[in-house]
Amino acid sequence: MEKERPKPPVTGIAYGEFAYWLTIIGMIISIVGTSIYLTGTGLLDASCTLTHLWRGEDIHKIMEECGTVGELSGHWYLGYLSKGDAIAMLGVAICAMAAVVGIWVACALTVKEKDYKYALFALVVGLILILCVTGVIALKH
Repeated sequence: MEKERPKPPVTGIAYGEFAYWLTIIGMIISIVGTSIYLTGTGLLDASCTLTHLWRGEDIHKIMEECGTVGELSGHWYLGYLSKGDAIAMLGVAICAMAAVVGIWVACALTVKEKDYKYALFALVVGLILILCVTGVIALKH
């Protein structure tokens, strides 16, 4: 007789589905943006940027030597969505937000199921992710 497999929790499935599909959408947008960028439509000169990236140089040097606009910070790409590199960055941002959206969905479902201990864990992780995305918590090197 075959044993019945345990069913995964609904919150895990919901998190996985949201994170998976948002990541796929973000990757597609990034690929399209990168393709547009490499064909010549971007804020940074593509050949200059790639040369400096292969050398392992930091972002400040790349922006100084390859940039056509001033310092780009925050969600700079939202004002330049006609450029390939900005579209690619939008895709990266969507990928980064996939975990945030997934954890908030999981948190809501755990509250709905009255599993408050895991809801509290999901809430803490969700807050940490939001603080990271907004730049309040940042890694410095």
